[in-house]
Amino acid sequence: MGFNTEKYRYYLGMGIEYQVISKFFLLGFEAYKLPIDFGFDIHVTNKMIQTYKEEEPQKDFYIQVKSRVILPPSENPNKETVVRFYIKKEDFNNLIKKSDSVLILYYVSGVKTYNSYFYDPVEWTDWNCYFYGKIEGYKMDLSEYSDITIHDYLWLNSQHLNYLMENDFVLEDEKNGGYYLETVYYAEQHSVSVSKNKEKFTFADNLMELRNLVTGNFENDPFLSK
Repeated sequence: MGFNTEKYRYYLGMGIEYQVISKFFLLGFEAYKLPIDFGFDIHVTNKMIQTYKEEEPQKDFYIQVKSRVILPPSENPNKETVVRFYIKKEDFNNLIKKSDSVLILYYVSGVKTYNSYFYDPVEWTDWNCYFYGKIEGYKMDLSEYSDITIHDYLWLNSQHLNYLMENDFVLEDEKNGGYYLETVYYAEQHSVSVSKNKEKFTFADNLMELRNLVTGNFENDPFLSK
């Protein structure tokens, strides 16, 4: 079979999922990688807190994680990056139907090691991501990278996703028969917008911190402004 680029993407996805798991543990929650792929990657509970604090309400989250490799901000003169996150219709429908569902979107970039003895300025451009990053991410060769840098992430619960669906921000992927969200990531502001037909709305910044998910510190309307 060989070790092709698709297998590298598998390892990237798994690595980001375990990064999410570690964040929940640091917040005092239990988090587990689900053994079967049925549209969710991680199950989060607060059983330990409930054991010692009977008045603590039960909290359960079922999470799907998506990650995309983007150009490093230093290589992006526009300081913004358009990124599409694709999702199967069946998986998206499960996310919007279940009130304890959460979708987390990760923006990462690859780190390349260069030979300082044969310096070539052209080498410093991540052509791998430049050509395939926006739409055809599946063609990227992740084996080119020696490490991955995590820039930001965004979480959306079922209410947020229903809001996006009702307002036509969930777009049809005609090629593969699924859905996608077209997002715009602003590295300098650490903010994310969603776009449709040249309209852009910026997500509220409390959706870029998992602590706000577990504490309930957020609004059901995900948008901060036009």
